[in-house]
Amino acid sequence: MSFLPTLRMSFLGKMMTLPIAGGGYLRIFPGWFLNWGLKRVNRLEGQPVALYFHPWEIDPGQPRIKAALKSRMRHYLNLDKTEARLCGLFKCLDFAPMGTVLHGLPPLPAVNPDAREERNQWA
Repeated sequence: MSFLPTLRMSFLGKMMTLPIAGGGYLRIFPGWFLNWGLKRVNRLEGQPVALYFHPWEIDPGQPRIKAALKSRMRHYLNLDKTEARLCGLFKCLDFAPMGTVLHGLPPLPAVNPDAREERNQWA
């Protein structure tokens, strides 16, 4: 079994989780910043990055619902820019199917059977 590491990068001298690999962050951050961050992780950390997004995040014509300002911002901000940002990333970076990337990663360490049982109770 393999895993795809979460996006972590050194920024301003500290290791931190930087949520730029998808979802709303593709809509919020400018394309140059996304490109810089993803390349930085690949180059300096030697890690693959899983880029994800929801289909509705590239549909600026989707119906709008009545919601509080915070929810509207979170769901509709920059919908008209997401597709272009994705296309820009696809042109600048190398992408591969997740299975291909996972195949090249080391396997996870063995899981303690007791911990697995406990985890399954919460599934």
